[in-house]
Amino acid sequence: QEAFLAQLHHPTQHRSAQKPLPQHLHRSAPLARMQPCDPSSAFFGFMGVTSAIVFANLGAAYGTAKSGVGISSMGVMRPDMVMRS
Repeated sequence: QEAFLAQLHHPTQHRSAQKPLPQHLHRSAPLARMQPCDPSSAFFGFMGVTSAIVFANLGAAYGTAKSGVGISSMGVMRPDMVMRS
């Protein structure tokens, strides 16, 4: 097998002149042995992505609102500190 792999990567041979790879050394061989997924797995995967995006945006909106309320209340209580901070 080592001699076969060394022959594949010989720099003087052109790729088209080489023999094709045997099935057990081909890159897509593990893909052929994989079982098909359950159709509900795609649903739950996309629902996970959706919930992550929703909660990230809700957190960003909450933080922005808290910051705006803090700056507004500081502007009411101490107007001289608004532009300083």
